[in-house]
Amino acid sequence: MAASTTPHSPTGVIAGQVLQLARRSAGLSQEALAELLDVSLDTLQGWESGRRRLPATRIEALVDVRHELAAAGADHQVVAALEPALDADWLIGRTLEPRGRAHPLAVLVTTRQVHDLLVWALTGHQPSWLLGNHAGAGNGRPGLGAPERRAMFARLRELAEGADGRRQEGTQLRRQATFLAAYDPTPDTDAWLAGLPAANPQPGEWSPEWVAARSRAVTEAARGNPERLRWFIDRRLAGNDRLELAQLAWNAHYYGELDSRQTSETFMVGDLPAWRGDRLLGWLTGRLDPSCGYVDLIAHELWALLASRHYLATDPAASGLRNRVEILAGTEVLSDRSHRELGEVAYLLRALNPKGDR
Repeated sequence: MAASTTPHSPTGVIAGQVLQLARRSAGLSQEALAELLDVSLDTLQGWESGRRRLPATRIEALVDVRHELAAAGADHQVVAALEPALDADWLIGRTLEPRGRAHPLAVLVTTRQVHDLLVWALTGHQPSWLLGNHAGAGNGRPGLGAPERRAMFARLRELAEGADGRRQEGTQLRRQATFLAAYDPTPDTDAWLAGLPAANPQPGEWSPEWVAARSRAVTEAARGNPERLRWFIDRRLAGNDRLELAQLAWNAHYYGELDSRQTSETFMVGDLPAWRGDRLLGWLTGRLDPSCGYVDLIAHELWALLASRHYLATDPAASGLRNRVEILAGTEVLSDRSHRELGEVAYLLRALNPKGDR
């Protein structure tokens, strides 16, 4: 698609939808929130519709929005999503702008929240963690029109195909663009994925190719084919302490354990600040679902996390984990390794927290 015909997205469709969910979770009308924020009703309606971007360039104004919503009783998880929503809107805008500048996915490693919000705009699948206790289901996907969604997928494919795989930045761009492009609902997506170059990392070595191979395996598993992922876990991850630590570090960033933004996937093998693991444990527990195509990797990461941080077995984040582990272990969707590792997790939970919440 030529740059001159590429649609441009509204300026803040995701943040606007999150703002609307937060307002509703507090039981506020648009008029009431506009009065609390001391802005016009038209301004607030522009933010919620995505016609106007939330005032991210005025930090004090964004803090004011979050403070007033929290004080009014808005769901805290929805309010906290405003910041990653701004990142997601920025990535959409940069993807749909005319060619010229380097794409930020080459120099930014996205988090789970940013990724889920992008997928929400592209597919209409609202993140389960964004529903909250009071926010309701909202009004479907953020206001990204069909032409913009088609242009997004076309541009993501173009980025994945044109990335320079000889450079770390190019491998990172290809990986992240491919992961998002795989959500394209058009019938040729499987064939397009199959036609991309496959990463082939050396056994026992961390490299950008290793990250790309892992991502490709997760993508295929999510689309119903877990065999490449199971091979990757057995042959390129399990039993190698350095790679296991790198994988845990990646998850610590992806699931929000690390406060700092990461610009390169090399952070996985660098010096990281201490992180506890309770937030990661909570996310992994929530993904112990037979319908999750990459549940074998979730099971392995849960095993690796608890094996290295026994104290998490008695953490509140482990509430209900034993029951979920036992239910999943009784299904037939897991690999032999996953069955074995979940058995070890269940044993650890019983041994360290015998009276704990199942």
